[in-house]
Amino acid sequence: MKSKKNVFYIGLLFAVMTFILFYVAISFALKQEITIQNYIAYFVFSLLVGLIVMIFAKMKHNLGLIIFSVSYFLAFGVMIYSFMSDLSGWQDLAGILQMMFTLGIGLALGLVAQLVLYLIDRRKKS
Repeated sequence: MKSKKNVFYIGLLFAVMTFILFYVAISFALKQEITIQNYIAYFVFSLLVGLIVMIFAKMKHNLGLIIFSVSYFLAFGVMIYSFMSDLSGWQDLAGILQMMFTLGIGLALGLVAQLVLYLIDRRKKS
C-alpha cells in the first residue's frame, strides 16, 4: 500500500511542478498576461506529465523515469532560455515547441530503454 501512495505523490509532484514552471515562465520570462484558457492548458498538460511519471513509477521502470525526468528539466530549461532570448516575437512559440520536442524525445528514449531492459531480462530467463 505504501508503494501506491508514493507513486501518486511522485506524479502529483511532477504535475504541480509543471504547472508552476509554466506559470513562472509565461508570466515572468515572457511577461505576458495569463488568461483562463492558459490556466486550463497548463492544468491539462500538467496532469498529462504527472500521469506519465506515475505510469513509469507504478511499473517500476526506474531507467525510463530517470531519462524522462532529465528530459523534463532540460525541456523546461530550454523553454525558459528561449523565452528570454530575442527571437523577434517568436520566442513564445519556439520555446513551447522546443519544450514539447525535448519531452517527446525523453519519453521515447525512456520507453526504448525500458523495452531493451525488458528484452534483456526476458532473454536471461529463457
